[in-house]
Amino acid sequence: MMTPTLKVNLVNVASDPKKGIMSAEDQIKHFAGWIYAAGHDRFVKHEPKTQHGIVTLTPEAFDRLLGGFLFYVGMGADSASEFTASASYAFTQCRVASFPKIILPELESRED
Repeated sequence: MMTPTLKVNLVNVASDPKKGIMSAEDQIKHFAGWIYAAGHDRFVKHEPKTQHGIVTLTPEAFDRLLGGFLFYVGMGADSASEFTASASYAFTQCRVASFPKIILPELESRED
């Protein structure tokens, strides 16, 4: 499934909390601590206050938890700035910031 992006012509992209626009610099702060686990299509964060010390989210849950903004993802081929409303798309496809990604081996499910 293709995530839609919005293209606009801007010279400088800066965050504007009133309009919900998030620059690359602010995305780095917003996504701090999260890692994308390729192969499992999950977002993972160490969270000592949880039962197992880790939070694991699907892309849809990641969008609901960290979304609510237009994320700047870079310049398109036509030199227009591109934005997306999907936090998971911004995290995995951003061309102006790099976020941690890992490949995990197959995990066995654990019953507690």
